[in-house]
Amino acid sequence: MRVSTLTTTLGLFLTAGPILAQPYPSMAAGRTTAAYLQGGLSVGSSDTGAAIGAAITHDLSSRFGLEVAGGYLDRGPGIDAWTASASLLIYLRTADEDIVPYLAAGGGLYRSSFDFGDRRFGGMWGDWMGGQGAYASMYGPMYGSMYGWGGFMDYMSHPGYGFGMGGHMSSTDPVFPLGGGLRWNVSDRLSLRTDARALVVAADGGAFTVGLFTVGMGFRF
Repeated sequence: MRVSTLTTTLGLFLTAGPILAQPYPSMAAGRTTAAYLQGGLSVGSSDTGAAIGAAITHDLSSRFGLEVAGGYLDRGPGIDAWTASASLLIYLRTADEDIVPYLAAGGGLYRSSFDFGDRRFGGMWGDWMGGQGAYASMYGPMYGSMYGWGGFMDYMSHPGYGFGMGGHMSSTDPVFPLGGGLRWNVSDRLSLRTDARALVVAADGGAFTVGLFTVGMGFRF
């Protein structure tokens, strides 16, 4: 049984190898890597903010590529986020076509920073009910009891946090980007792309999703 399984696995590997290694003209020219600057919007359940970042892609073959990306997301007053991830790109047309639609899936890290001095969280006593009430209950499901009413006294016990007098907290969680886009190979050197990802963040036993919509310009080398 083990020999049969090993044989099957080896057969699949040998079959997939030539596909992953299939060359195309730009690969022969050595320009299979691109560096992108990109910007757009991050969209959550309650806020829409700016997003800016960079990505490096590398074509493994005419059908597959790898991407390493990172960026900054404005999640509204009092909240900033950074994300870094690596993804597999699956090209739905060969990579040397003028227009190349693709799918993307990967994993990485999502880091959120919270400024409790902001009015969103009841900073300086102003917006007490709007900050500590509505927003605490809104973000409770995301990051556990810290922001829910059940954890309110824990929040108040931290030095400098009480009654919105300030303080910061950060949280780093796994993120799984899923989505796709279109790449336009303008020339051998220049590429443009539009991209849409769902960033699925796993936090405190639950999950929430942030939409990321960007356009980017890349230089191939």
